[in-house]
Amino acid sequence: MNPSKYRNRIAIGSFENFRNPVTKIVQKKFSTFYECWSAVVEPTNWQSFKVAVERAEARIFFEIRYVEGIKPGMLVSFKDKHFEIEEVKPDFQYKRETVLQCKGVVINES
Repeated sequence: MNPSKYRNRIAIGSFENFRNPVTKIVQKKFSTFYECWSAVVEPTNWQSFKVAVERAEARIFFEIRYVEGIKPGMLVSFKDKHFEIEEVKPDFQYKRETVLQCKGVVINES
């Protein structure tokens, strides 16, 4: 494992509703579950690229160090954009890394 490949800071979590104490309006706030360094991984096989093109959705893969507790449906915050985790691919044998398959989502934060 080469630690220098993890160059991008990401936060994994979800949006939670909270009531603004001043305006009493319910708003959404990103609640961080886990914050770490990651590597953005390009799909290596043609099949995953073909599926992404057919669906016309942006797919992105993040490789992080092995961690438990990350589930599909959580969000990854990367460079002020949010991506929904579709699949978590952990390395159960060596417990070195986890790959998160994500798709881009648009979230209204108001």
